[in-house]
Amino acid sequence: MLIGISVAVIAAAFVALTIYLIIALRSVNDSVKKLSRTLEKVQLQVDEVSRETVIMMKSTNQITEDFLKKLKQVNGLFESVSEVGEAVNQVTSSVKQVSATVTKSISHGVQTGVHKQQKRIDEVIHWTNVAVNLWQKFQMLKTNKTKGEDRNV
Repeated sequence: MLIGISVAVIAAAFVALTIYLIIALRSVNDSVKKLSRTLEKVQLQVDEVSRETVIMMKSTNQITEDFLKKLKQVNGLFESVSEVGEAVNQVTSSVKQVSATVTKSISHGVQTGVHKQQKRIDEVIHWTNVAVNLWQKFQMLKTNKTKGEDRNV
């Protein structure tokens, strides 16, 4: 009898364990099915994101190439502007040199002309002073003569 009860308890324990394992395995099976569906959805999303990423990378590459082309064009423009600036600087420098040379030449010419004509200028000033003195003396004589005539009357 003890063996009969022991076998019955073992059989009941085995049935309980089997039922528990069946329930656990069904739960695991449901979880695996849900995980499989989730992974399929994630795979679809990853595929979509990958396609979009490829498209965006192609677009970015096109934009980068366009930008580099335009940057090269702008570099040419900046080089041209730089060359124009250098040319203007050279022209300005040349104009300054020519202006300084012309000013020096005119100044030297005037000084030379004044120096050469100094004797004539001195003579003109001397004769101008003589003429002014004579004029003043003439005016004084004229004034004295009219005063003397008034006294005689």
